[in-house]
Amino acid sequence: MRGYRYLAVACSLVLILIAPAPRLLGADVAISPARAQVRAEQADWAHARRLDIILSEFQFAPSEIAVDVGAPYVLRLENKGWFRHDFTAPAFFRTVAFGPGQSASEAQRSGGSFSLAPGEVQEIEFVPLQAGKYALECTKPLHGLFGMSGDIIVR
Repeated sequence: MRGYRYLAVACSLVLILIAPAPRLLGADVAISPARAQVRAEQADWAHARRLDIILSEFQFAPSEIAVDVGAPYVLRLENKGWFRHDFTAPAFFRTVAFGPGQSASEAQRSGGSFSLAPGEVQEIEFVPLQAGKYALECTKPLHGLFGMSGDIIVR
């Protein structure tokens, strides 16, 4: 009986390693940089809505984030875990206008992923430009498998 358990675990690992990456749920269309820049400049950043997201072992809290097209937001990411985690949503970040600061260049460099050390906090200012449902995950090994995933819903 014990041999069957080991075989089942080994087969599961092989399937995980060879399975294709999950398809992102949002539209895979990038917004033009000129359009994004205009939207960012027009946003009223003094009245941006704040979204607090906690990263920990092995979850995002909350795991479903709902935002409105055209509204400015400040996404505050805080890693309260013991390990490094990331907030990865490349399809989503290709469809937003970033506010002033380093968020845009960091998102472009990282392919839509923000990595946080334990105890670190990052704030990202953005305006969603395209409605859709976008996949969110932590891409650290096995974190997504253990449930560190979610959705960003743009209405």
